[in-house]
Amino acid sequence: MNRFRSLSFLLLALFVLASCGKTESSLSSPEGSSPAASLPEKSTPSSSSAAPTEVLENRNLKWTDSAKSKVSLWRESDPDFLAVDSIRYVLKGTSAVTNAEIKLSSSNPDVIPDEALSHQESTMKKSNVITGGIVQLDLTKVHLGTTYITLDFRSTAGSSARGTIVKKIEVVPFGEVPCTHYSQTVTVDYSYVKDSLWNSLADKGKISYSFNAPYGSDIFDQRNKAVDIDKTKKQVSLTFEAIPNVKVYLSVYYLKDEEGHVQFIAMDQPTSSVEKKNGYTITQDTFGQAANLTFGEATITSPITVYALNQTA
Repeated sequence: MNRFRSLSFLLLALFVLASCGKTESSLSSPEGSSPAASLPEKSTPSSSSAAPTEVLENRNLKWTDSAKSKVSLWRESDPDFLAVDSIRYVLKGTSAVTNAEIKLSSSNPDVIPDEALSHQESTMKKSNVITGGIVQLDLTKVHLGTTYITLDFRSTAGSSARGTIVKKIEVVPFGEVPCTHYSQTVTVDYSYVKDSLWNSLADKGKISYSFNAPYGSDIFDQRNKAVDIDKTKKQVSLTFEAIPNVKVYLSVYYLKDEEGHVQFIAMDQPTSSVEKKNGYTITQDTFGQAANLTFGEATITSPITVYALNQTA
């Protein structure tokens, strides 16, 4: 009997110890935990914002067809007034907006920061009615790369107008702004200039051409040039890079003094405000001191001559 009691006590003790072991094991994990639940949860990837895209026209706003897509880095050697480039937009479907709230932003501030953007409204002549405007870019603050410029327009006075348009702009090295051009030759004839006027022209006379070229294009530095007159032939042939639909100004002048003041010789003008020729047009000059020629899409091989008159402009 004593042996049976001893064996019973021994089995009871083992049972208690086993129960205590299970209790400690259950306390080592939170209630209801499982091996799967104890693993760190996988993070859900955040959805990235949609890439910007161009919006060339929206509601009452539209970028002009000539609004450029590339602008140049700034050259410190150039005058300050050339440090600003611009892209233009117009209002459509509205006629009497007199005031508006305008917001500008850049998608990539490392290329064009917001502080490099400014705005200037365009209005009808002798009126405060807004017809569109330009977004100005401070080229001293831009860097190589691509960004998207957003213009948000909301009228606050006059007709109702609104819209949000977006323009892709790439900043490129100087000399890489696209520009279509071709070689063109024009003869400037000053054989009609005589007497005292000829003496002044023969002494310090110049023939020049000038035209507007996009800042940062490969012909920007060729946009104006002056050469000495030829005293023997009394005419000079000028060859330059013509840009389609961009006016070229041809002038004859002489230096009046050592300070660089000039006296222009009057140039022969067309009989109408615009005279059409084969592949180009001649436009009347307000002061009569230039022959204004606008060329088409290709080089003109037939002779082109403009004439200086025996009078000052």
